[in-house]
Amino acid sequence: MVCVAMRSPDNLLARAIVAPGRLLPFGSEADGARRIAAMLSAATSLLRRRPTAGAADVLWALWSSAKVADSWRDAALAGGRAGARADRDLDAVLELFAAAETLAERLPGSSAAAFVTHVTAQELAADSVTVRSSTSECVSVLTPHAAAGREWRHVAVVGLQEGAWPDLRLRGSLLGSEHLVDLLAGRERSVHAAQTAIRHDEARLLHVAVTRSRERLIVTAVQSDDEQPSAYLDVVEPRLSGDARPFTEVERPLTLVGAVGALRREVVTSPTSMTSEGTGAPSRAARTLAVLADHGVRGAAPETWWGLRSLTTAAPRVAGDTPVAVSPSGLVDFGKCQLRWLLTRVGGDGPSVGAAAIGTLVHEVIADADAPVDDSVIGQETGGEPVDRGRLSEALDARWARLGLDGGWRERAKRADAEAMLDRAVTYFSAASQDGWVRVGAEVSLRHTLGRAEIRGVVDRVEAGADGRLRIIDFKTGSSKPRLDEVARHAQLGCYQVVVAGGAFGDGLESAGAALVQLGKAGTGQIARSVQAQPPLAADDDPQWAERLIIESADVMAGAQFQARVGDSCRTCPVRTSCPVAPEGVVLQ
Repeated sequence: MVCVAMRSPDNLLARAIVAPGRLLPFGSEADGARRIAAMLSAATSLLRRRPTAGAADVLWALWSSAKVADSWRDAALAGGRAGARADRDLDAVLELFAAAETLAERLPGSSAAAFVTHVTAQELAADSVTVRSSTSECVSVLTPHAAAGREWRHVAVVGLQEGAWPDLRLRGSLLGSEHLVDLLAGRERSVHAAQTAIRHDEARLLHVAVTRSRERLIVTAVQSDDEQPSAYLDVVEPRLSGDARPFTEVERPLTLVGAVGALRREVVTSPTSMTSEGTGAPSRAARTLAVLADHGVRGAAPETWWGLRSLTTAAPRVAGDTPVAVSPSGLVDFGKCQLRWLLTRVGGDGPSVGAAAIGTLVHEVIADADAPVDDSVIGQETGGEPVDRGRLSEALDARWARLGLDGGWRERAKRADAEAMLDRAVTYFSAASQDGWVRVGAEVSLRHTLGRAEIRGVVDRVEAGADGRLRIIDFKTGSSKPRLDEVARHAQLGCYQVVVAGGAFGDGLESAGAALVQLGKAGTGQIARSVQAQPPLAADDDPQWAERLIIESADVMAGAQFQARVGDSCRTCPVRTSCPVAPEGVVLQ
């Protein structure tokens, strides 16, 4: 037996930062780690030369080696969200230096280590901008709960939108204390009763909010294709039947970004008003934009305006008759939304985190414990000893540190989810064996060509029935699953069956169907309801549907145009900001 020491990602990252040479093989994704390594190197070099260096000197060495002063300053001056973030970062650095100076005044000659001890020992910040700021001439930004019992001359209630106020979504606390309160109060516990109580609470909060003003109340809402004002707006300011509510022109923000936006709007919306003498408002706006562009103000130069940019290329994604890589699971994503499939293939979904990382770990554990065999034995009944449940937990223990979780109740909850997946897997193995299915492979690589499609992937489990026909099993660890009426034409399962019939696992082997086994929260305690089986393609009214789907999808995957489709998956789409049919991506239209 070979024992492998598993280190958490945090531990590996820390080791790489203190030994920067380990970061050399990586590309731009390691730039942040390299910057931190350079900062630590500068600080340690200073302390080697001057062991008694004060905290301010060490902080300056860290700050100078970070080389972010210019970029943060430019971002802060540019305004916008990035500018606000840069402002906060710069304020935090100034506060750190101020804290070091304060400690040096109180304890002259104190070391950098003493400063670290002083800061980390504080339960509450000893000094902050908030404490020093004046409260007499400022704007209070509060929730209705925090505003209760107080008054101001002027009050603005912003964002009175449908779906936001009233927010009728059912609430619940972590420990479910509201159920205990309902029980003690003798209140009805039902969805209708809960929604009624929420509506009453929302109305009370609105009453609190609109009664905080002594002189003037301002209520704002937005009406567009995507948003509508709340019905509460008519309660605050009733309108006569049939009277349309007038719109208020919103003044531009007093920022550089707001100024550029207003100037661009003036130029674009009134181009016919531009005069050859340059005396009209659009002409003056154009001249102002030209000056701002000469000074490098972002968004001022017309060549950076999205609507004026030409198409980068109309060339197909895969030229000529070059084969197109197709994965069985990718066919499902492609069928839901072609644009999402394209963008997530090139990094649009980011790194695997959370539930996805746990699902990957569970797949590994099951594959190792399910007695993987060599591809050459596909078609032979290998069977094997029943999977030991304790062995699965031990394998999970050995890999768990890779997730880098912080511990506490969240980690315990995720571990319980992983253990539940393993329980369902063991239950499935037992049920499949009782039904006459024999395991003939696990984590088996597949490769098959059909038209331009070069199908590649890894099969979780291959089973053989008493008649020798093969069934492909795919384990799912997510919280959602396809509807029952979708399973018969499920693209991934159909692709598996095409691969089996095409001889990818051996000549002369027939398909007995394919199935999704739901191990995640989409699964249930009854394993029969967690197995979504697709009958053999030969039993379908159109046995060739899967082949046609693969060939047609491969042709589109190789092309130059990809459709964005609206569907249930839009709610969790990681590339919404790049989608022209999503509100977040409306700038692309």
